[in-house]
Amino acid sequence: MHREVGDQPGAGRQEHPGPAAVRGRPAERPHQPQPALHEPLQLLCEGLPGPDGASLLGRLPAVLPRGREAPAVSSLTVLLPTLGRPTLPRMLQSLAEQEWAADDELLLVSDDRHDWCHEVFLTSGLRGRHLAAMGGPLSNWGHTLRNWFMPCARGEYLWHVDDDDVVMPGALARIHKQIETHPGHLHMFRFYGGGNLYWDSPGVGNWTCGTPCLVHPRDIRLGTWQPWYGGDQAFVHETTRNNPDIPIHWHDEVVYCCVGAGGAKLRLDECYEAVAPRLRERSPSWRLVPGKQEWTDLAYLGGAGGRGDCQAGWHRLAASLFRGLEVLDVGAGLGMSRKRFRGQAKRLVSQDPAPGLPVDLHEPVERLPGKSFDVVVSFDVIEHVEDDHHFAGELLRIARRAAFLTTPNWLVSRAGNPAHVREYTPSQLAGLLGPLGAAQFWVGDSGGLLPREVSREEFVRSREPHLAVLLRLDHNDSSRA
Repeated sequence: MHREVGDQPGAGRQEHPGPAAVRGRPAERPHQPQPALHEPLQLLCEGLPGPDGASLLGRLPAVLPRGREAPAVSSLTVLLPTLGRPTLPRMLQSLAEQEWAADDELLLVSDDRHDWCHEVFLTSGLRGRHLAAMGGPLSNWGHTLRNWFMPCARGEYLWHVDDDDVVMPGALARIHKQIETHPGHLHMFRFYGGGNLYWDSPGVGNWTCGTPCLVHPRDIRLGTWQPWYGGDQAFVHETTRNNPDIPIHWHDEVVYCCVGAGGAKLRLDECYEAVAPRLRERSPSWRLVPGKQEWTDLAYLGGAGGRGDCQAGWHRLAASLFRGLEVLDVGAGLGMSRKRFRGQAKRLVSQDPAPGLPVDLHEPVERLPGKSFDVVVSFDVIEHVEDDHHFAGELLRIARRAAFLTTPNWLVSRAGNPAHVREYTPSQLAGLLGPLGAAQFWVGDSGGLLPREVSREEFVRSREPHLAVLLRLDHNDSSRA
């Protein structure tokens, strides 16, 4: 028997349907109506022949009629089977830190052994549904669940992910850009796992494409997920063979990271920190957080891009940290840090490449001599820089001791300022700066009037509007070699 554990209509909805609903009885709160299930699906879910239900694979119809028009922006269902692994919250966090279109949904599916998964789903704030198949257990890498629940998807396109991996920053935005550019087509994206990139070269072959590579329209002739390790290969092969007239587009974007059993205890920021240097080695132009111009027209975003005196509290914090030292303020804008460092720093030099600003230096940071200041500070600048990793490295090249920078928290700002190339969640910022020697962390309001120093663990969970990180040259120095 199939049961719908709960709808979560919008991000931030935290209601729990209660123990009665978890046991299969109706919840005492209204939720969106479930789409009518095709009769074979109802029969399939009513009686499981064995622990895997393997003999029933392939009996679902490939296309489920919908009877509704496609929205202006194609909608995407992210189908996530969970085996109840403890890594599920990390995967949900990586999905929650994505740009979701209005009609996108997460479809979390499980058997009926893991009621705790529903609690995790609700606290994630993700818009979507959690569906469970009665009569489990169902293992086989979630492939049985994928076959059963694909017809329940409401999106025009499907993307398949696993509960022990992570979605890379900007993945959904990049997927949407491609399905809008090439509607109705098949799309192959890249994922990183085990030191390898999949796909390596375009072409559907043995062990060249896996679960997270394929993004496909819902209403085409789909293949079957086979109940063994590598059964995702069978689905990809069969789906492409079943639709020879539908073009396949191969995209270089890395949208997914297979962490594997060895990384089961890593937090999301630690996953990013581990994979970023490896991907950058393969492609020096690779960015952990893609620039917004890769997936949206910045002219359509609102927000002010001007300079102002907006970092007074962060100036005062940095001045108190670096008393008696020679400090360079990179991207100083109106030079307001000068009066806050006066009497604290041994010397403050302000820099900004833009002409006409009241600063001491207009040379780009690349032209400044190395080890020329004790500390380099940069207040709300990194979000304006295209090559953020290079920029942070330049701050450290100029510094003798440390670098200190601040930036908005994407979880609050939602990248609404058109002057920003990108913005960062705390996990993304820690993942970017961790290999460069991130040693201390602060959170606070936008102006830094009430900053708090926190542990890295608390930092990556923060929902406060602004973030600050201190990079020390003597911290994790080997990773920068």
